[in-house]
Amino acid sequence: MIAEHYLGLGLGLNDYELSFGAGDPIIATGRFGFGAIYGGLAVSRDLISGETNIALRAGVDLAFAIPEAGTVTARLGEAEEQSEINLHDMGVLRLFTEAELVRMMSEENANRIAVTPGMFCNSVFGRDTSTSCGLSLGVDLLYQVDEGEGEYGLNFDAEATEAGGSLGLSLNRTWYFDNRNGSSRVGVSMMSGGATAANYSLNWDF
Repeated sequence: MIAEHYLGLGLGLNDYELSFGAGDPIIATGRFGFGAIYGGLAVSRDLISGETNIALRAGVDLAFAIPEAGTVTARLGEAEEQSEINLHDMGVLRLFTEAELVRMMSEENANRIAVTPGMFCNSVFGRDTSTSCGLSLGVDLLYQVDEGEGEYGLNFDAEATEAGGSLGLSLNRTWYFDNRNGSSRVGVSMMSGGATAANYSLNWDF
């Protein structure tokens, strides 16, 4: 049995553009920043080890975001109006269980493909609360470079609930340091709704 945990802080800046109405719509654009804290705990157990590994995993993730006041500009033809919007703090609690199947692609290095089906329940809390449960699937391709001191990753994620579903695709580059206790990662991602994002993360286990 293996226990895992993590704790992290984040800063973000979101830009948005919304359209209301048909024909000659109202266009609203703006941005807002936020700070966030992330944490989680999971336990896992290997069922099969070897060229193909199978492990069961269950855990909980928690994320809480505190946004700053956002700006909004509304345009209708030549008319324009600017204002501020107040956003509310929001958190997400996620319970999950999953099975991870990892297939090594080479005996000389750690290039691998991982397929992870699972089940989850998300509880959103803040000004409003809601809970949804569903199924998830993750597919990860990892390719090592620099004699194992770095890697490229291609990740596909899908989730489905009674309310709908989502798809995500991301590409990232990771550099390891301190005997792989630390990592620096930069990546880009795209969601099924068309939203794209660039991100950077720094992790150091101690």
